[in-house]
Amino acid sequence: MRRRGAVASESAICSKIGRDTIAMGGSAADAMVSTTLCVGVIGMYHSGIGGGGFMLVRDKNGNYETIDYRETAPAAASQDMYKHDQNASVYGGLAVAVPTRITTHSWSTTRSGLRILPPMVRRQTHNSLEKIANQGIDVFYKGEIGELALRHRVKPSTDLAAKAESMVSYIQEMNGIVTMEDLDAYTVNVKPALNITYGDYRLFATEAPSSGAVTFSMFKTMQQYAPEDLADINLTTHRFVEAMKFAYAARLELGDPAFVKNASQIEAFLLSDDTAEDIRSRIFDDRTQPVEAYDPLSLFVPDSHGTSHVVASDESGLTISSTTTINLLFGAQIMTPDTGIILGRTGTEAKILARGMSLHDAVAAPRLHHQLLPHVLRVEEGYDAAVVASLEGKGHEIEYMAPGLSAVQGVMRFWDGRFDAVGEPRQVNSGGYVV
Repeated sequence: MRRRGAVASESAICSKIGRDTIAMGGSAADAMVSTTLCVGVIGMYHSGIGGGGFMLVRDKNGNYETIDYRETAPAAASQDMYKHDQNASVYGGLAVAVPTRITTHSWSTTRSGLRILPPMVRRQTHNSLEKIANQGIDVFYKGEIGELALRHRVKPSTDLAAKAESMVSYIQEMNGIVTMEDLDAYTVNVKPALNITYGDYRLFATEAPSSGAVTFSMFKTMQQYAPEDLADINLTTHRFVEAMKFAYAARLELGDPAFVKNASQIEAFLLSDDTAEDIRSRIFDDRTQPVEAYDPLSLFVPDSHGTSHVVASDESGLTISSTTTINLLFGAQIMTPDTGIILGRTGTEAKILARGMSLHDAVAAPRLHHQLLPHVLRVEEGYDAAVVASLEGKGHEIEYMAPGLSAVQGVMRFWDGRFDAVGEPRQVNSGGYVV
């Protein structure tokens, strides 16, 4: 009856591994880890164990928490370490922060998992070695662009301490400052989840330094309008785009609460009813406005360069939504010679609810995005032409984009315990599976 659990990720291959993990008796935590590790191999240019990320966790009792496992700065880091070479914050060993993925995954499965990952890893390693033994060199990559590729340096190992020492040694050879003491000092950072009420729903998200408050600010602003106004899709879309611009204007005011003393206060202010009403009062239904109306300082919000999202849920109610990254494409663009770990770079670093759409239809629907600077509304090809014309009539500058403006993975659990899972249709190999 498809009530055991569900997994969705950017890779159908990896989602099936997560599904099989649950089928073997594993929990959503086990499935999240096995799926995420797989994605780090297949999508090595944007994700991997050399990076970090965020998790939103709902436990089996219905309690929510977030886990901030973004890479941390080495103890030897300083404010002026890139003063004489700004490129060092992007490429090379000095751009590498302390990787956190393995520690966090181990913590997650120890707390919520059923410890079935080691036999799964042994089985996958056995299958790979058996293929090599039977087929020899024919197993390896020799095809054209677009076909499967092999990372030759990736080697299975159970000696994690030796691999950690080797990785740190290589980072230092590449002018980095990460030490074994930095790895040993890292602890999992568990925080309360942000939450708001939107209509009949309670929504949860990760707090700063992620952008959960930015997203919730848009919801809070839209909630200031009468529900019956949603029927006017042209006006509602304009209002939503305007709310998005005000939210992005506040984005750079946020930061890591561990270093930005007032980050939590800024989040609370951004999500207050008074702030939502103030933003609504500054939105005009007949026109858009210059950048200065949203952000008097005209602070620049840089484009991001890729994350990967995995969501897993099981029959106990445990659900984990995890977003990971190594930041720029191929991270710091260095790879450990013995393990093939691509090291992350961190030197610079609601259609279902409002419109009653199915999970599949909501994920597949054309998207739009505005992050204030550049002052252009990006719209996916195929978006409702009448809505776009209305937006242009209100002064929005439109830039059409090919499908792939963003990537979404979704899992839904129904009242009777059934699951639904949907991968991103814009990604050829994405997939969601239930068991």
